[in-house]
Amino acid sequence: MTKQKLASQDYYMRSGSTIQYMLRNFFFLSILFTLPLYTFAQSGIVHGKITSSSGELLPGATVLADSITGVSSDLNGHFELKLNPGIYSLRVKLISFTEKYIQIELKPGENRELNIILEPSSRELKLVVVSAGKFEQKIEDVTVSIEVLKPHLVEQRATTTMEDAMDYVPGVNIIDGQANIRGGSGWSYGAGSRVQVLVDDLPMLTADAGDAKWSFLPVENLEQVEVIKGASSVLFGSSALNGAINLRTAFPRDTPMTKINFLTGVYDHATVKFDTSEYDLNSPGSIRNKQGVLSFLHSRQIGNLDLVAGGNMFIDEGYREGENEQHGRFNLNTRYRFKNIEGLSAGINGNVMMSAGTLFFIWKNDSTGAYQPAPTTLSDYTTYRTNLDPFITYIGKKGSSHKIRTRWFNSKNENNTNQESTGNVYYAEYQFQKRFGEKATVTAGLVDQENKVKSELYLDHSGNQLAAYVQGDVKWKILTFSAGARVEQNKIDSIREDWNPVFRGGINAHILKGTYLRASIGQGYRFPSVAERFVRTNVGSLYIYPNPGLNSEKGYSAEVGFRQVLKFGSWIGYFDAAAFQSQYENMMEFIFAQWGKPSDPLVGFGFSSVNVGKTKSRALIFL
Repeated sequence: MTKQKLASQDYYMRSGSTIQYMLRNFFFLSILFTLPLYTFAQSGIVHGKITSSSGELLPGATVLADSITGVSSDLNGHFELKLNPGIYSLRVKLISFTEKYIQIELKPGENRELNIILEPSSRELKLVVVSAGKFEQKIEDVTVSIEVLKPHLVEQRATTTMEDAMDYVPGVNIIDGQANIRGGSGWSYGAGSRVQVLVDDLPMLTADAGDAKWSFLPVENLEQVEVIKGASSVLFGSSALNGAINLRTAFPRDTPMTKINFLTGVYDHATVKFDTSEYDLNSPGSIRNKQGVLSFLHSRQIGNLDLVAGGNMFIDEGYREGENEQHGRFNLNTRYRFKNIEGLSAGINGNVMMSAGTLFFIWKNDSTGAYQPAPTTLSDYTTYRTNLDPFITYIGKKGSSHKIRTRWFNSKNENNTNQESTGNVYYAEYQFQKRFGEKATVTAGLVDQENKVKSELYLDHSGNQLAAYVQGDVKWKILTFSAGARVEQNKIDSIREDWNPVFRGGINAHILKGTYLRASIGQGYRFPSVAERFVRTNVGSLYIYPNPGLNSEKGYSAEVGFRQVLKFGSWIGYFDAAAFQSQYENMMEFIFAQWGKPSDPLVGFGFSSVNVGKTKSRALIFL
């Protein structure tokens, strides 16, 4: 035989040996791969629903088998756990409910249904917050100072807007629409906010002035309001330099609900004493000015569809001469929970408002002209506000969740002073979260926000914000640790900042029954608004000048806090105290000086937004 034939035969012999080897081992591989399938086929399934004693479905409850493996209930309160045959102790847990233990014996291939009822816990504050870490936590365990405003407090005090409701939160003041937490926001009226205002974790600051429209927020549909005190830029980005106010709307319960509220009142005549005389500041013969509010809400479940509709009508003739406001608002929340894909839900929330009125800017003089407008300073306006928020949420059975939340927010201002402006915010956020039982939670997200402004007041501008964030929260014995980081880049027109990193960290120690110590430090920043950089306008003969060269504010907040839960009979509350320090660099304020040319009105004197340098505040407060 030739060498070529010998080589060919050798090749086929070796190939045949290889094939025989593979065929022989195929049977072993088959057994190896089918053994788990056989084992799985012999395993059992425990499934069912978790509800409260009042019949309310409880999503997010943890079901642990011998504290080794576990799942979380989905949006419908349903859970499913695959286990090998044997005897197990099931532990069912949910914040604000008493833990429940159930002993079961699972047979091979058994399909066991367990419908579990949890009783509310009387040993806890029953205050659960989301804003501190973007997941549900007991308020005692968070590492930052956070306050919760419940809807019943708003309703009982006949509050008409969220601006009025915030007066009930310790350490928070809102003056002429500007939110101020622990005195750290300074004063920058109508242009920029150092407190991020959110509805359901999505920002509600306008594209042009970067301020909050409090009357636009759906006060009639509250789950609760959560206020974080101190720098919160890691989770909420620019404008959370001084903190964040997150309004969480409510979804319907099992029972349909309808609420109608009506409020009316009158202002007394305004008077002022000057020298030895008292002057009536209202127009001669005028009647007392009135205020009236009508709001409604209806919520219900229709199969797997959650539906909430509400609205608000408001009339205020004001106590300052010539000032008045009227608005009408309607909001709608929807959520559909898919039957065929457990844990998947989608929906769209929306809110629309039209308002009209007259704005009061400057007193006629500082004595008998108080509460009366200076000539040509009243401004008639009509505004429109609209937001639409499509979202998709998937909650897995192993403690992971995916959320895509988007928002289109349009604000349009029309007036008789050539200061019209239209702003559009396009916001999108993807959030991934993984929960490791009750021991740890990791939250990460990506953010893209586009701002578009068309304005007589500021001219036309466009902006962009890109960000990525991550935060981890870990519980170990009596300690809770929290740490997070964010990197964000902001751009307006051709002005693009470098990527800006910020960090935060905190610790909470449950040292005694009902006694908690916490400490935290966090960085914050704020990118200048379009209004602060580009506004050029006048009020009467007083001019406001632009400053395109403004730099971003940066800073930090640090605190040490103490919280003691108090219980007297059936009453439960808490005492809270904190020592804190906040420091800002490049703080922006409107300053009166000569910014214009000598040929301008008032020889160029007026207001312009400038970086005033470092500011610092510190205090010991009791809440």
